[in-house]
Amino acid sequence: MDISLERILQLSKLQKMKVLAGKQGLSNSVLWVNVLEMLDELDQLAEGELFVTTAVDLGTSPEAEETLVSRLVQKKISGLAIQTGVYVKEISQTLIRRCDHHGLPLIEIPEEMGFGEITRAITHEIIYQQNKRLESTQQIQEGMTKLLLEKKGITSIAEHLWELLDCPIKILDSQGYLIADYPVGVIEGFSIDEVGELRANASKRNSEGYFFWRGEIIYPLLVDSAYYGAIWIGESKKANSDQVIALASAATICLLELMKKQEVWEAEERIRGDFLDDLLEGSWAQQEDAFHRGRRLGFDLERPFVMLAIEDKREKWKLPSALERERKKYFHLWIRTLLNEKELQGLIRESQSHVIAFVSLPDEDCDVELVVSSFQTELSQRMASPISVGVSQVHHGISKLTGSLEEARSALLLGAKLNGEGKTYLYSSFGLYSLFVNSQTNSHLEQYFSETIKPLVEYDKKQKTEFIHTLEVYFSTNLELRETSRQLYIHRHTLSYRLKRIEEITGRSPFNYPDRLYLEVGLLLLPFITREPGTK
Repeated sequence: MDISLERILQLSKLQKMKVLAGKQGLSNSVLWVNVLEMLDELDQLAEGELFVTTAVDLGTSPEAEETLVSRLVQKKISGLAIQTGVYVKEISQTLIRRCDHHGLPLIEIPEEMGFGEITRAITHEIIYQQNKRLESTQQIQEGMTKLLLEKKGITSIAEHLWELLDCPIKILDSQGYLIADYPVGVIEGFSIDEVGELRANASKRNSEGYFFWRGEIIYPLLVDSAYYGAIWIGESKKANSDQVIALASAATICLLELMKKQEVWEAEERIRGDFLDDLLEGSWAQQEDAFHRGRRLGFDLERPFVMLAIEDKREKWKLPSALERERKKYFHLWIRTLLNEKELQGLIRESQSHVIAFVSLPDEDCDVELVVSSFQTELSQRMASPISVGVSQVHHGISKLTGSLEEARSALLLGAKLNGEGKTYLYSSFGLYSLFVNSQTNSHLEQYFSETIKPLVEYDKKQKTEFIHTLEVYFSTNLELRETSRQLYIHRHTLSYRLKRIEEITGRSPFNYPDRLYLEVGLLLLPFITREPGTK
């Protein structure tokens, strides 16, 4: 453990030494003692040493005193001890004030005290404390190694650290999620932005491995540049040497546990993802073979299910490839974590710009909209980003899986176009819109739009009219002229004029059933042809 200057001065053989200035620096650590007679040998001093001298050539020059103090402060020595009575009869008040100003402890050594007596006492104490540190380090490492060999897990590491440090301990994984704490309490997880802040600070840690964040000590769990998490030490303003040793030992054990768990998790997710691929491709000899394989993976294929298409399109995540891969891993991991928390079986796989999830429902009466909306909200909070989720209809039987996936993707695409990003979209809620989503790039849709609504869109844009809006309100009121006029705040004669102009521009009459049907379908195409997602 570190030996403070204050502790050195309490030694029985050194109690005649008197502190004249710089008492605020008595907590400085003393790493060694260095005795120099001549002040022109200051280059031999090292940081943390107690400088003992007779100051034979100090003189009474204020400039010499200021130069001496400045150089000692620059070298970060723990203190200056001057023997009086031989060369310096009395330490000047100006030197005392200068040392006090810089917080440099200034100690007076009486004439009868020999330097040998001082160096022996300090060296003996330093060696004694170093031996104690070695014993303490050995005990800490043996304790941590025992936890590893007995496979006690990360929770036991948190408890053992609490016993060693007498401070609350929290151990977080790479996504800021609490995996162990002692004493057991409640801590909110961190958003991916906050995890990024933790990671950035981890790279700036001090030589002993820790840093301060939000008023607490954080010891990051790092292997090369890979960030696996952090140990959070509460109610501690400074980490002493014993704490650093304990943290370093605990970090090694935590890293081994987390790396092992991550490898297992990634292997399991690959197997589940491959199984989902096989299901979508129909790669099974008999249906019972697929059911059996699902049961081995803890997934019941005989339950009702939905497919989810999950997407995060936040623009700021245009990152270098390494960080982008890591963000996608977080995304996948949080989807898995939230499904587990909601006790939902799920198979997950990255697909194009989104993630697909095959989710088995607990029963027929499950409120899919409520469950998925809750999942979407929590995932958005964890990722600190608007997450969109397309949801298929509820299906039975794996033969419906491919169609269910198309429904989920269609719902994601339709929902973004009609309602904007960051919501839950049920395929079953889109009605006729679902007829167009998978054909929206086909030329016949463009042609249909051109022959119905496009002339009206272009006329509105050029003449600053509102014929499209008029037509939408007219159809939404079931062709009620009076109600349409009321909602548009126009006279019925004005409405009749607008409807006639619509017929002239489009060549189709809003009053004639076949023409009206063409116009209504043309309006349904508006989100796919002309509008940006989320606009009205």
